[in-house]
Amino acid sequence: MRLDPGKFPKSHPALALRMPRRREKSAVQQPAASPQRRAAVTLSWPGKRSPIIDAAHPHVAALSPFATALSTKRNAVANADNSHALQALALANIQPRLIYIDPPYATQVDHGVQSADGAALAYVDTWQDEDYCQAMFERLSLMHHVLRDDGFLFVQCDWRASAWLRVMLDEIFSRACFRNEIVWRRAPNLGRQATSAQLGRTTDSIFVYSKRPRQPFPGRVPQLLQPCELTGTGAPAGAKWDAAAKTYFTTAPRGDYTDASIAKLRREGRVYDSATGKVYIKYPLVRDADGRWCKPITIDTIWTDEEVKPLRHASKRELAIDYVTQKPESLLRRIIDWASEPGDLVGDFFAGSGTTLAVAHAMGRRFAGVDQGQLAIATMRNRLADADVVWCAAQTQTVAARVRQPRVTRRKVARAQ
Repeated sequence: MRLDPGKFPKSHPALALRMPRRREKSAVQQPAASPQRRAAVTLSWPGKRSPIIDAAHPHVAALSPFATALSTKRNAVANADNSHALQALALANIQPRLIYIDPPYATQVDHGVQSADGAALAYVDTWQDEDYCQAMFERLSLMHHVLRDDGFLFVQCDWRASAWLRVMLDEIFSRACFRNEIVWRRAPNLGRQATSAQLGRTTDSIFVYSKRPRQPFPGRVPQLLQPCELTGTGAPAGAKWDAAAKTYFTTAPRGDYTDASIAKLRREGRVYDSATGKVYIKYPLVRDADGRWCKPITIDTIWTDEEVKPLRHASKRELAIDYVTQKPESLLRRIIDWASEPGDLVGDFFAGSGTTLAVAHAMGRRFAGVDQGQLAIATMRNRLADADVVWCAAQTQTVAARVRQPRVTRRKVARAQ
């Protein structure tokens, strides 16, 4: 089945879902980063083509210092087209364990920051639909190519392009490698959002893919700590004391655990046998930073909790960075803690203000960042002043000369970099 291009307005390009017959091979050429299994449903658009890795391209060659720095276990940031930077990484066999990107959302706005000299361009986000899809398809394919075999990709987006990106990612990574769609509340439902013609659009989606199906996440599973009620003696109400582990625990029925799973949990000290012979699963309590006994609660894919509040609730230090589309450090801290380990290489190829890089550095990870915008590079230089960073550049197209005056989407006066 193919969507009829004639049903779209003339201003809308002929994007289509292509669904091969049951035993028919996909007509779409596989990208350079070959998925482990062809997708049954793919997205097509005029001029769809696979990316290439061109060692002879002058901009790719100019980024060899970027790849060399990363190969010697240093941090590096490149002022370049990210497709060229990704090709340079592929040629040098540089493989991040975790890639997080917050790419353009196809907002049809050229985002800017107000400064004393006028509106300074942050990045261009005005596209023909097929151009956006082609740009993202090429870059996502290259990211799949360079990602470590035990690595993970996180792609943040919103309602404008999420449907396209999900189909692309299934094609590139395979549906078997899809792990989660996280929904993060980025803003409260206030102002124009609350009075608009539809329900407030206050969330972003974060698509999570692993390079291999069912690859275990290497870090800590995101959890919240729920303080327990205390008895008159100061013990957690309803909890029992585990003398061997020297902690309190709560219990729950075994539910649908198999005998093999129970045996494994018993070896781990996670099984409680009641006086009546019933088997329960033990859930140990932990102390929080204030010394309170708490019950760890594993979170789901709806991220609206206090630990990942919208940016407006961040510290003054973080708010002072003042970059358009900036994400809170707490959000990246949760992702990096879950999907990487200390010493791993973390990549962000739409680096913007450098939140991913700053958080990765603070958490003992190495980082690779790329952005084409001069404002982004200036912001990152200031933000990463205390880090050991190799700064690289390749000739990039001067995007400011070919776009209209940017719309100021960050209205505070930009601080001197």
